[in-house]
Amino acid sequence: MVGGIKGLKEAYLFGSYASNKMDSSSDIDLLAIGTHSVLELQRVIAKLQKDTGREFNVTNLSPKEFEAKKKDKGHFINSVFKTKIIRLV
Repeated sequence: MVGGIKGLKEAYLFGSYASNKMDSSSDIDLLAIGTHSVLELQRVIAKLQKDTGREFNVTNLSPKEFEAKKKDKGHFINSVFKTKIIRLV
């Protein structure tokens, strides 16, 4: 579903869902990188939340923001890529 969003260059699931450690109260963490419309992504996420019954926690970054945050060794982005992730786009 998210693959059809114009300008979305990369999308990753991470956290408990990606590592297969989620329980009934777990949310789904999504990292979205691109020049996409955040509003368009929110519409897709709202449908996914309704369909799955799960809350989504979305982090939206432009490619420039993503590259800058990767250089900051203490930023959570670096910890995301050291764990199990699922690439969607």
